[in-house]
Amino acid sequence: MSGLAVNVSKTTLFSSGIEEAEIQRIATRFGLARSNLPVRYLGTPLCTKKLSFSDCDPLLLQIKKKMSSWTTRALSMAGRLTMLTSVISGIIGRLLKLRSKAIEFIRISIGNGEATYFWWDPWTPFGSLYSYLGQDGPTRLGVPLFALVSDVWNGNSWSLPEARSNCQLDLLAFLTTISPTDIPDSPSWIVNGQSQNLFISRLVGEAIRPNIAAKSWAPLIWHKGIIPRHATTTWLFILDRNPTLDRLHSWGLDVETTCLLCGLDNESRNHLFFECHFSSQVWSFICARLNIFTPPHSWNAVLLWLPSASPERALKIALLQAWQATVYCLWQERNARFHSGLTIPAAVLGRNIHRIVSDKANALVSLGHSLGPPLLRIWKPP
Repeated sequence: MSGLAVNVSKTTLFSSGIEEAEIQRIATRFGLARSNLPVRYLGTPLCTKKLSFSDCDPLLLQIKKKMSSWTTRALSMAGRLTMLTSVISGIIGRLLKLRSKAIEFIRISIGNGEATYFWWDPWTPFGSLYSYLGQDGPTRLGVPLFALVSDVWNGNSWSLPEARSNCQLDLLAFLTTISPTDIPDSPSWIVNGQSQNLFISRLVGEAIRPNIAAKSWAPLIWHKGIIPRHATTTWLFILDRNPTLDRLHSWGLDVETTCLLCGLDNESRNHLFFECHFSSQVWSFICARLNIFTPPHSWNAVLLWLPSASPERALKIALLQAWQATVYCLWQERNARFHSGLTIPAAVLGRNIHRIVSDKANALVSLGHSLGPPLLRIWKPP
């Protein structure tokens, strides 16, 4: 044995879908303090939703305390100044690297032109004029490299020579549409051609990310009754990224490719789900709990069948739960056989899957989720 043991003083009991008397019995038996979800680490909740500022307050408070205590004990005034300088310099350096990306979303509306650089700031539709007209732009136009827009306006017109290139011609054409005024320059965020008064990270992120069409199988993975570890495993199988024996063999590894579940054919994703005799039994068992007695047994057929298998929302989600749980538990069983040689019968594995999805339904009921009661009725104990 490793000699490791649970530190009861640092351990708390979380429960879901269990009767109160049973929870009290477990807590008393093992001497554990009870706690409520969400689980917290360093005071911050561990959850899938976006954290609010109030959620992060305990962690920020601990960081401030640690930093204050550490700097007071270990750093002189010169040391603190050096630390701040290095940190701030690093932050500024990283921000400057993003300048070319950020400038795409910034537009300056010219007022008096006294706060806007002629060559560097994005005050025209062409972005930075230094990039647009090239390195010889300041020489050709006779405008200093760090001149302000107000320096090029003489009160009545723009002090620029005649155009000698198409780019210069486009710039002069644009300048005929604006005239500096007495009001200050005003910057704004431009996202997808629309002006935004505030910086909205979601909109900018969507504009920066490559626009990839939604996958047809995405609703089969991500749904309201999701069990995260099941969904992640199934997602990896859809992408065919899990190390099945046929893939290990294709990578040059010296492995026996015979299926560990049935021993009758070579292991692959399509064989495991559900052409394999063992996995086919498990899949049929769990579908029978949903009164589905003739489900498809090939990988591609299942993917085509699931979206239209049931018009009822709760039953459709229950079926997706069953499919993902079956994929996860079959892969878990395969790994147990591969690494430790332990096996369980198909009927036992089917009952384990049924228990898992039933526990999920109970948890949704405890959380007050609208899907909880209908899912619990579907997954009622056999």
